[in-house]
Amino acid sequence: MDLRARPPYHRVMRSVLLPLLLIASCDEPVQRERADASADRSRPTGELGPAPDGARADAGRRDATSRDQARPADQAKDPCVALTAEPYENNEGNDAEFTAKFFPTADRDNEYIDMFFRSGALGTHAYGVGVNADLYTCEQCLLIVRNKKNFYPTAGTITIAAGSQPMKKTLFATLSKLTLVEITISPSYHSIPVAGGECVTLAPATINVP
Repeated sequence: MDLRARPPYHRVMRSVLLPLLLIASCDEPVQRERADASADRSRPTGELGPAPDGARADAGRRDATSRDQARPADQAKDPCVALTAEPYENNEGNDAEFTAKFFPTADRDNEYIDMFFRSGALGTHAYGVGVNADLYTCEQCLLIVRNKKNFYPTAGTITIAAGSQPMKKTLFATLSKLTLVEITISPSYHSIPVAGGECVTLAPATINVP
């Protein structure tokens, strides 16, 4: 027999081993899938999922912070006590003086609003500035007595309408956005704010005293 007709040894080995290697390589993913499936079956059904990665956790914290910051600022409690006036009337003892009760109050007989005038000027007048910044110089004066304390306005306006004669018992006016602070009244009748004192607000009101 002619040995030269036989294929070389390395060609024979390659033709035998190559199919075996291909079979082994194809079988390896199948074995891994079986192992993963077995591991899944052995995992407890109540096991929690994976924790979020750092980026997702940071995003969650940012979202929570944004929600907190978005809460209305007006949730903070107003430190001033809100008061509402009842109808005003002329004080018969003084043509230029008008008074009213307010609520809420714990002492209706001794708590009141006192408004008096040193000018008959019409139009809108501001409190807390100019002549109306002080009880001594005010022309459209307003004082609240509450809890045996005096309160004078530092902000807000009074608008005196046509037909009014505030020096002669007749007043058609509106009060708006009044804030009053606790004061002491000096012997010379100046209003001196009390450091750390109380404050009140007075609801908008229409005054109609013909």
